[in-house]
Amino acid sequence: MERNEFLSAEADKIIAAASEQSLPVALLGGLAVYRECPSTRRAPFAREINDIDFIVTTRRSSEFGKLLTSLGYEGDHQFNSIHGETRLLYASPETDVDVFVGVFQQCHELDLESVLAPAPKPIPLAHLLLTKLQIVQINRKDELDALAVLADHDVVAKGTPDQIDLDVIAAITGADWGWFTTVNDNLAKLSAVVDELSLGELGATLNQRLAVISQAIEAHPKSVKWKIRERIGRRVPWYDLPEEKKL
Repeated sequence: MERNEFLSAEADKIIAAASEQSLPVALLGGLAVYRECPSTRRAPFAREINDIDFIVTTRRSSEFGKLLTSLGYEGDHQFNSIHGETRLLYASPETDVDVFVGVFQQCHELDLESVLAPAPKPIPLAHLLLTKLQIVQINRKDELDALAVLADHDVVAKGTPDQIDLDVIAAITGADWGWFTTVNDNLAKLSAVVDELSLGELGATLNQRLAVISQAIEAHPKSVKWKIRERIGRRVPWYDLPEEKKL
């Protein structure tokens, strides 16, 4: 899609500028999925992307903000002054840029600080998938993004950079009952979407990969915190509802 290619080129410009300053940044969101997953170029996973999402380390976030300003983006001063420790919003006439600082905080918190490299590179596929699986009120575009990641990459324990590392997903969901519950719910929703789309051989592959993840997170040892929270169950919300963008 023309819009997606425009955003991809714009992201390349930002990444190149960040690389010159050795700023640890990486793409997130639909554009990251688009660039990592060839299946997003065709139905049923093709969709138009609205904006550009980045993750940057806490220590270098102000530098990244200045870089965006130098490239013609204007910050949302009110939002950034309130939420700047964890999130920043910028905009140009052509697109918005949403910057997460250190952690991806939406329905659940995903620490990405440790996976960011000095030279910009994609975040690991397991973490990218988790940014979609953490959405409690998951919509069709995020369902399709998650399935695109699974369609194009194997799910393997101690996976390579071209695979989804099952150990990462199991460790995060094994430490936090809320994470486990949302991911488990969404795996079931994704399986229903696969059946609805009637994808044939690809559908069988997707359901097999969904089942591998489901079995792994069920079998993984659970933390004491996880077990205590399980006793409360769904009587108390186990997630946050993210604030909408103001731009």
